[in-house]
Formats: sequence, structure tokens, C-alpha cells
Amino acid sequence: MASHNPYAPSTASLGARTAPADVTSDVSVWRDGKTVVALQDAALPPRCVKCNAPADQPTKERTLYWVHPAVYLLFFVGGLIVLIVYLIIRKKAEVNPGLCEPHKKRRLAALSYGWLGFFGGFLLSILGGGGAATLVGLLLMVSAVVIGMAWGRLIWAKKITEDEVRLQGFAPDYLDDLPNYPR
Repeated sequence: MASHNPYAPSTASLGARTAPADVTSDVSVWRDGKTVVALQDAALPPRCVKCNAPADQPTKERTLYWVHPAVYLLFFVGGLIVLIVYLIIRKKAEVNPGLCEPHKKRRLAALSYGWLGFFGGFLLSILGGGGAATLVGLLLMVSAVVIGMAWGRLIWAKKITEDEVRLQGFAPDYLDDLPNYPR
């Protein structure tokens, strides 16, 4: 007669667990609606993420970080606490998004305007002598930050787990060439 062991681990979740993707297949990058799902060590296809043209080689590997959005509620407690918690629990993924030559130039121009416009606006607001120069400097700073962030952003992490990375910011044509995510 088998007796019940109260110290044995639960087996309820072992039978119900299904893998998020078919890891044994050759495919390691999928489409799930407007989201790209990739395995942690997978390379993205060598195409421009903004227009699906062939990517200008070599593609640069970028590090993306992600934390659960609820962490940002700690701003009500204090900024330093959010920073400490963020640095401790963030998840990291290495991805290699490709860009064609025109989109590389556009991104470089946006980032250049962002940095130069911000510091130029800062100097103008401080050294401008007050009044209209300060207002123009502040407007230049705000526009530089907005344009630098909006046009300079490539892709972003929607969620990162131990097994997979969910990314957004891809062109519809890029998504159309990917296989559907197996559920």
C-alpha cells in the first residue's frame, strides 16, 4: 500500500506545462501579432526592421532590458528605490536588429539632433540672457528629446523571460515574412 508523502513536491503543474515554442525546430524567430518572439540566443533575420529591405551588414548587437511595469509604481515611494529595484530585477537580452542604409542615416540624424539640440538648447537657455532666448532654448531641448527618442528608437522589449524575448517596433512587411508563433 502506497502512503501519501506530505513532503513530496507537487506534480500538478508538471503534467499541464506546455513549452512556449517548439525548441527542437530550426525556426527560432516567430511572429505573434505585432510582436516578434525570439529565443534568447536567436539571431534576427538580416533585414531592416523598419522597411524589410536587406540590412546593411554587419548588424550591431544591442542589449535590451525589461522589468515588469508594476515596478514603476515604486516612484511613489522614491526614485532611488525604483533605481535599486530596477537594477536588481531587470532582465537582459542581446538582439541584432538590422537597418538598411537610409534608416541608419535617419537614425543617426535623429540621435545627433537629439544630443546636439539638447545641449545647444541648454547652453542657449543659460547663456542667452533670459527672456526669449531662455524660452527658445527650453523649446529646443524638449524638441530634441522628443525627436531623438521617437526617430532614434529601433525596437523595444515587450517582455523578456529565461527562454524567449518578445520585441516590438517592427514594420508590417518584416512581420509578414516570419512564421506564426506556435501556441
